[in-house]
Amino acid sequence: MGKLIFTNFDKLGFIEGLWIIGATSDGSDLFFAASAPTSSVKGVQVIDDSISLNVYQGSASVPYTESIIIPAYALTIYDFLEDTITDISSSLYRYCNTVPITFSNGSANIDFAAQMKLMLALKPKSRRTVIDLKTKR
Repeated sequence: MGKLIFTNFDKLGFIEGLWIIGATSDGSDLFFAASAPTSSVKGVQVIDDSISLNVYQGSASVPYTESIIIPAYALTIYDFLEDTITDISSSLYRYCNTVPITFSNGSANIDFAAQMKLMLALKPKSRRTVIDLKTKR
């Protein structure tokens, strides 16, 4: 199975406990995740300053082992909550590649700090609690 390895991974923005996944938008139909979407494995473990995601192709999560060049701004990684796995709009942080990425036999290495750009940063939705300060007399 192919691996997408990010070195110099900047955790800025990503919240502990969220999943980090990704996809391509150039028609290659690649999907990146710590495990197949049906697995119970949660999140991506950050080791030192790197993360590793498995590379799949298609909605059936077939392990990807081919070679391809993904153009700039066609590879995206983002975070999401477990209960919003299919809703990219719930992503708080989204990054895109700024240079073409070459996959050889399904694998590629990306220098996160040098080759990825923050494209979207949303503030987490906070829950408001309304307290009635009026007292009955």
